Amino acid sequence: MMIDIEKWEKENSEEISEANKYIFDTIRKGSSPSLLDLSPSFREILKDNTYGYWSPPNETTDLKNPARRLAATLTTAFSPEVILVPLNYHISTKNEFINLYGLNKEYGIIYEDFLNLVKTGRILLYIPSSPSSYKSSYYQEIFKYCMECEQQSYLPPQYPVMFSVVTMFNNLIQELGPNLNEKTLDEALRKEKLKIEYWQKLNKNIMDKCIPDLPKDEVELHSKGMGTDACELYNSGFSDLVDFIYEKLINKPRLIEIVLRYYNYYLVKGYSDGLGGLRFYTPHDIERMSFFRLIPRKEHEELQRLIQCSPAAATVVTNPLDSILISEPDHGEIERAMKRNPDSEMKKELLSLQHSIHDCNLMNLISKSRSINEIVTERLNQETNDHFRNSKLIKSGVRIGGTFGLDLALEAASATISAGAIPFGLSSILGIAIEETFLGKQLNHFGRCLAKKWAFRDKGLPSVIWDISSDVEK
Repeated sequence: MMIDIEKWEKENSEEISEANKYIFDTIRKGSSPSLLDLSPSFREILKDNTYGYWSPPNETTDLKNPARRLAATLTTAFSPEVILVPLNYHISTKNEFINLYGLNKEYGIIYEDFLNLVKTGRILLYIPSSPSSYKSSYYQEIFKYCMECEQQSYLPPQYPVMFSVVTMFNNLIQELGPNLNEKTLDEALRKEKLKIEYWQKLNKNIMDKCIPDLPKDEVELHSKGMGTDACELYNSGFSDLVDFIYEKLINKPRLIEIVLRYYNYYLVKGYSDGLGGLRFYTPHDIERMSFFRLIPRKEHEELQRLIQCSPAAATVVTNPLDSILISEPDHGEIERAMKRNPDSEMKKELLSLQHSIHDCNLMNLISKSRSINEIVTERLNQETNDHFRNSKLIKSGVRIGGTFGLDLALEAASATISAGAIPFGLSSILGIAIEETFLGKQLNHFGRCLAKKWAFRDKGLPSVIWDISSDVEK
C-alpha cells in the first residue's frame, strides 16, 4: 500500500507540535527533558535497550575504511541492539541510495539486508526533513518495511525540535533567573545572533569580500550551509567558540565552512540525532576535530587556542584492545554475525556505561569501559573461532570511552583540571587524557563542568573509537 505523503505530512506536523509543547513545558517547570522526548514514537523501544547511531558518510571514499561501514556498527561484539539511521532526502534514485549507504557485497550488507533489518527493528529510521521531501518512488518500498516493523509499526519520525533551540531556550531561562517573565524572554529571543538569518548574511558578506569571483548561486548555497552550522552551534551553548572561529578566520571563508561543519557534526548532530546513544568514531573523525589537516603549519601558533578547543581534547578513553573487522567480508558470515542473540552481560554493561555518561560519573565510566573491554576480548576470541576462521581479517585497536565536548572553553575547565591531566598523542591526535590518579570527585566535577549548558538529562554519549592498523590475518 502506498503511503499518503500529504496525510503523513499533516500527522507529522501534529506530532511535532505536541512534542515541542511537552519539551518546552518541561523546561518551564524547571526540569530537564530527555533526548528520547525528541522522538516519542521510539521512546518505548529505546528506553530499556542499548542503542546507537550511524550516519552515512558525506563522501563514499570514507566507506573504504571498514570501521565506517554499517556492517561494523552491526556486527561487533559490542554492537547496540538498535541502530538509529537517518533516511536522507536528497537522494533521487535507489542506486544512488545504495551507493551512498554502502549497501553492496563489497561492504558486507546489501540493500535487501538493510530492508530486513528495518523490518526486524534492528535499524530504526528517522527523517531529517519533512515527509514532503520524500516523494521519490523508491522511498515507498522503505516505508513499507517500516510499517511492517516487528517491534512496532511506524513511519520514520522527524525529530520535533532542533536540539539547539531547546538548549538556547533553557540557557536563556537560566540567564534571566528571577527576572524571567514573558516580556524579558521575548526580548532575549530577539537577539540578532540567535537567528539563522544573521549568520547567513554574515557568511555571504565574507564570501563576497574574500571570493569575489564565486558565482552568486554558489555563494548562496555555501552561506546558507555555514549559517545553519554556525546558528546551531551558537544556540547549542557554544557561542564563545563560534565567535572565536569568526574572529580568527574572518578572511578565510573556506576554512570557516569546514571547521563549522566538523564542529556541528561532532558536537551537535551526534548527540541530538543519536538521541544520546552509542556513537562510533574513527580516528579520522577525531583528526578532523584536531584540525591538523585544516590549519597551515605556519598558523599553528596563532590558532593554538582553536586547536586546544577541539572536542578531541575533551575525550576520555581507556585501554586499547585487539578487535577484528572484516576487510573483505563474506555475505554469509555477516548475516550470521547479525543474527547472534543479544549478549545479556554486554547489554548490562553498555547500559551502565550510558548511564555513567548521563550522570557525568567519569570514574564509573573508566571502570565500566574496562569491564566491556574484558567482555569484548572474550567474545572476539569466540567469534574468531565460530564465524571468521576463513575470512580475511584486519586486526584493530579499539578504545572505548566517553566524549564530553559540551563546553570547550579550556579556561572554564582549567579550574577543575589539575596536574593530573596529562597531554597524550593518539595517532598524532591532540587530546587530554584524564588519568585514574584523579579523585572520583574531581573527575565527576570535570564532567559536570563540561556539561553545564546541557539542556537534557542525557548529558553526553559514549563513543567507541576505532584505531585501525594494517596488520592483516589470512
